[in-house]
Amino acid sequence: GKGSGLIKITLKKDGKEITLNIQDNGNGLPDGFDIDNTKGFGLRLINMLIHQLDEKFTIENYNGTRSILNFSL
Repeated sequence: GKGSGLIKITLKKDGKEITLNIQDNGNGLPDGFDIDNTKGFGLRLINMLIHQLDEKFTIENYNGTRSILNFSL
């Protein structure tokens, strides 16, 4: 719904822990969004891979949408 947007990507390493943060300033997620019940193929695929690897993925509204992936080396 905007004429232009911003996408910010950060990658941080703390010891053996890696954090990938992807954030945009768009419209955000719809009310009641639940990643475990999404119909979108991309998010379903990410969710399946995260569960298989036993890592952590968070997606939330934060001045748009913010996705955070934490994993170990």
